[in-house]
Amino acid sequence: MLCFSLNLTQWLVAALLAGGVVGWSRARGWLQPGGGRVAFLLGLVFFGLGGWRWSLGLVAFFFTSSVLTRWRASGEKSGRTARQVLANGLVPLLSLVLCPWLGPDRAWAMLHGGLAVAAADTWATEIGMRSPSPPYSLHNGRPVPPGTSGAVSPWGLFGSLLGASFMAALAVALHPSPQALRLFFLFVVVGVAGSLLDSLLGAFWQGRLRCSRCHSIFEAGESHPCPGPYQSHRGWPWLTNDLVNLVTILFGALLAAYLVHSV
Repeated sequence: MLCFSLNLTQWLVAALLAGGVVGWSRARGWLQPGGGRVAFLLGLVFFGLGGWRWSLGLVAFFFTSSVLTRWRASGEKSGRTARQVLANGLVPLLSLVLCPWLGPDRAWAMLHGGLAVAAADTWATEIGMRSPSPPYSLHNGRPVPPGTSGAVSPWGLFGSLLGASFMAALAVALHPSPQALRLFFLFVVVGVAGSLLDSLLGAFWQGRLRCSRCHSIFEAGESHPCPGPYQSHRGWPWLTNDLVNLVTILFGALLAAYLVHSV
């Protein structure tokens, strides 16, 4: 399996496909304008360098997570921002760019290890939001509103396992190997572990701010209707949910790349 190609025709096809996918997604409210621009650039470079075999995992993650978000939000059109697209797409792109130095096998593992974490975390959130009982905070063990960072529920854990399994199955289907079953379980374990790390970071270190006007508490990086000022309530104010996602996806990617030759 080659790392990537510099074929001009492939880049022209990449531009058409990236533009079509982004335009179709924007029309359905899956992407905000900034998110659409970043998604187009990521798709262009990703497909232009790697072709369909390297790109299909990223496209599958985007479509399944967008469908789940729409299902959970009951048709609400918020769309992913540029920061959200970067948080989920930067590490997969890095795995492709580093392929000549890592080698195809480690780069492939890095790509799908990161995507397994991204899918596990996203599916856990979207399916967990449908849970009939509230999730419990890892910080203090108390029930909290659905969607709170650093909280877990049985439905969310099930969603995490489903998301990681989906990406693991796709990874081994796209890159057949005599060790396919072991690789499948490797990606599942990495994906679920990364999702749990995301919950731990969200519970103990992700920043939360307190509004001095209405005294409400909200996560760093979230929009808030009051003009402020805001005070740090807990965690690191600079550690937003998007940054937590980026860190945990990188963790999963590096872990999979390290473990791939041990299976």
